[in-house]
Amino acid sequence: MNQGQKKFRKYIIVFLLASACVLFSAPAYAADIAVMVNGERLTLDVAPQIQSGRTLVPMRAIAEKLGATVQYESSAKKITITKDGDTVILYLNKSTATINGTARTLDVPAQAISGRTLVPLRFVGESLRATVEWVASNRTVVVTTSGTSGGSTTGKSLETIADELLSYINDKREQLGLEPLILVEPLTQMALSHSTDMALNGFFSHDSPNLGSIEVRAKGFGLNNIAENIAYGYPDAKSVFDAWMNSADHRQNMLSADAQFIGLGVYHKTVNSLDDICFTADFIWGDGFMVTDRSKKSATTLNLKGYVATNDVPLTIYTMKSDGATYSSRKVINLSPDSSDGAFTKTISLADGNLYYLYLGNDKLVIDNR
Repeated sequence: MNQGQKKFRKYIIVFLLASACVLFSAPAYAADIAVMVNGERLTLDVAPQIQSGRTLVPMRAIAEKLGATVQYESSAKKITITKDGDTVILYLNKSTATINGTARTLDVPAQAISGRTLVPLRFVGESLRATVEWVASNRTVVVTTSGTSGGSTTGKSLETIADELLSYINDKREQLGLEPLILVEPLTQMALSHSTDMALNGFFSHDSPNLGSIEVRAKGFGLNNIAENIAYGYPDAKSVFDAWMNSADHRQNMLSADAQFIGLGVYHKTVNSLDDICFTADFIWGDGFMVTDRSKKSATTLNLKGYVATNDVPLTIYTMKSDGATYSSRKVINLSPDSSDGAFTKTISLADGNLYYLYLGNDKLVIDNR
């Protein structure tokens, strides 16, 4: 190799090394992402960063915008955020955190970047009882709070507030030419249970530290395929409805053409304050669903209960082959409501020696009599 070739090779190696440094040291900043808090764009001196699908933002900017106070202990790398009796504790570079003493695991930890402490926006926002939504169309994170402290619910009963909220939702559906949602008892029980849990145990999330995820909670009520809206601290039904309308995911749950059933639960721990009033709405899609013990393994006589939105909704019973993937026979039973709220009961005989799949709308029940 002559001197010219050696010199050229040296330049190539230097160029590749320099390129690698650029590639591997570039931070995953997302300067084009906006953060809106109660309709106002948040001014940030360090751009939001996306890691593992989570948005991180400067700690003090978001906490103080939400009306919280922040303390940082450098020796322990401990971040303490407090607001209205709620305390959130995080640690730099650790995936463990606490909300009012309850341990939580973070997908992405708080981190020090460009001289600022960045924290996961959704975790901090929801821990401080705000609603956090991602709007993909304009790459914006929308954070909404009630904007209200103190006050009361104008002396109305919680049942009245829930009724008013249902009226706002169904009035809007009627304007759009959609069928009204049917208020049903098991969904209302689930919604009220979650509102009560949030209010009494001081958290704001679909995942309960006491009762588990929405899927686990639904199973406890014999339900499946649940969508859920939650709100905290609003003074009346109209305020909650407006907040949900301003959130793409919550609006979709309320106004989907496929949604048929709803349950509403409102719980107020302290009557003369809005600090702990919680709202939950649970939704089920499809023309019908079953309410039964989903841990049931077998039954030759199945006393099936559930809800249907109209008359003659088909319940399809498949007798499955031994492979569990194909069926040997199929039977269809049309179900109609026994009462004005859509409830039905039906006794079904299922033979021994077979595996059965029952479908009602999007709902599936498995009975194994083998």
